[in-house]
Amino acid sequence: MKHTGFSTLLTLVVIGGVLGWSTQVALVATGFPSFLPPVTFGVALGLVGVLLVILARPIRRFVMRAPQANPVDALYATRVVLLAKASAVTGAFFAGVASGILVWVVSRPVLTSQPLVLIGISLAGAILLTVGALITQRWCTIPPESNDTQSGTQEGDIA
Repeated sequence: MKHTGFSTLLTLVVIGGVLGWSTQVALVATGFPSFLPPVTFGVALGLVGVLLVILARPIRRFVMRAPQANPVDALYATRVVLLAKASAVTGAFFAGVASGILVWVVSRPVLTSQPLVLIGISLAGAILLTVGALITQRWCTIPPESNDTQSGTQEGDIA
C-alpha cells in the first residue's frame, strides 16, 4: 500500500469545495436555510486525528527498534494504517467542504461571526484529521534500511 499522495488530497479538497459551495447555493436558491456544520463535527474530526497518532505510537516504537518496544500484532498495524489512509482522504474532502462553505458565507452581503467560528472549527478539525492520518502513515512505514526483503515486504512499504 502506498502513502496517500498530495495530488489525491488536493483533488479531494477541490471536489469537496465545489460540492460545499454548490450545496449552499442550491439550498438557498430553493428556499431552504444554509447549512452550517455544528461544533461537534469539527471537534470529532480533530479527536479522530489525535487518536490515530496515539494508536500509531506502538507501531512507531517497534518500527524504530526502540529498546522497550513490544512486538506489534500485524492485524493491529494493518487496521491502523487502513484507518489512517481512509482518514486522510476523508479529512481532505471535509476540509474542501468546509472551505467551500466558507467561501459562500464570506461572499454574503451580511457577515456575522457565528458562521465563521463554526466553519473555522470544522476546517481546523478536518485539517487536524488529515495531518494526523499522514503522520500515522509515515510512522507505520518500514524504513528502507531494513532487511525484510526475504519476508516479502519491499523497502518503503507500509507495515
